[in-house]
Amino acid sequence: MKRRPRESSRYRRISAHTSRPLLCAAMAATMALSMSACTEESSSGLIHLPLVGAPSASTLGPTVPSTPTNPCATPAPTTKGSVRRPPSPPLSPPAPFHDQKVSSWGPSRNQYTLCRPSSTATLNSIVDPTPTGYDERYFLYARDVLGGPVTHDLVVQEGHTYVGYLWFQNDIAPNVTQSTINAHASLQFPGYVLGSTTADATLSAANTVPHKVWASMGISTGDPRRELEIDPAKGSAKLNVGGRANGTRISWADLTSDQGALVGCDAQDGALPGDSRCAGSIEFQFTVTTPSISVEPTVFGGSGQSFSTKSGKDETLDTRVTNRTDDPMTEITMSTRLPSGISFVDNVWIRRSDPSGDQQDWIRAATNDYGITGNLLFVHLARSDPLVPHGAIDVSFHVLIGDAATACGGSWQKIKNWAQHDDVTVESDLIASIDGTC
Repeated sequence: MKRRPRESSRYRRISAHTSRPLLCAAMAATMALSMSACTEESSSGLIHLPLVGAPSASTLGPTVPSTPTNPCATPAPTTKGSVRRPPSPPLSPPAPFHDQKVSSWGPSRNQYTLCRPSSTATLNSIVDPTPTGYDERYFLYARDVLGGPVTHDLVVQEGHTYVGYLWFQNDIAPNVTQSTINAHASLQFPGYVLGSTTADATLSAANTVPHKVWASMGISTGDPRRELEIDPAKGSAKLNVGGRANGTRISWADLTSDQGALVGCDAQDGALPGDSRCAGSIEFQFTVTTPSISVEPTVFGGSGQSFSTKSGKDETLDTRVTNRTDDPMTEITMSTRLPSGISFVDNVWIRRSDPSGDQQDWIRAATNDYGITGNLLFVHLARSDPLVPHGAIDVSFHVLIGDAATACGGSWQKIKNWAQHDDVTVESDLIASIDGTC
């Protein structure tokens, strides 16, 4: 499965007190606001009116509360259809293990409020922390189809199916006529999760500032060593808006491309007016299962996914590939990419293990079964002799820790490992802690 994990310094991690958007009208239920408080004119002369109405239960699910009276305007602006404000997830839980990947957003940009939207076309930039914690910058989130909270930091369970929402909104005041031009939504969705990962979404338009905004959703198994496969229902993606484009099926290939899929209100044409009926989402489903294959790298004589070493030392790396299915498996590829300063030394050795743990003797891999290109090693496994159900193959090779891998005071280097069978690819990292002297 394709995946595009991203770890960028641009990402801004959220803290445990940050919450997802609440409905605009929920402000009236939690705070006594004057009906005239949000109807005054701004310096630009625009009367900033928020969106009103009830969210669609079919779009947002049974956990969305009913909408009380709008606190920001009286009388309410006239709109067609129902407002599709994002549902209200609970507070993000603290990371349960070290280095868990969590939700984030970017880039930094001008912020607006529910009562004072933008005077120009703007994507997902309303932030109204008082009193509800409404924040459109976190616009990718999901929930279990069986019910439960909507969240932008999802803890997944094996065998469960989830509904994802990619929320979009032109935050221009509804009394200003300016639609987005060529608005697209792009989704980079992982094919598996080992411990934690993120799904990443981007919204872009030709006439908004900034032209592109992004958000990520944290996905966790709750255990840094547990790996689960994520299988998107590629035919499930569709538009949910109040206009005539509601229900339009979205091509998964378009949605997951760099440019993304066009969104729209009355047609899938990239035009999103400030009208409340044109706020909406792309909805999609995905199922979480146990992967058919796994890859576990270690260093000889060690355990776990990290080891300590030093410059000039020869290390033996062992990688185990396991068939987790009840069927024999052939044509498996195992790959390892070394970081700068660590190099391959010599031959590749292979050993098989049956489900009971009995191990065969190590044998040298045939030269036509593996190759080394620069810092990348690839090994073809079980070409003619199938790997038995729940059996494993160990791949062993030597590497040399060079001076270039060592920094003053020491360094951490990541050795990346993959295993692939059919359309399933899994990944696991081995971290080398290298002593360094100044």
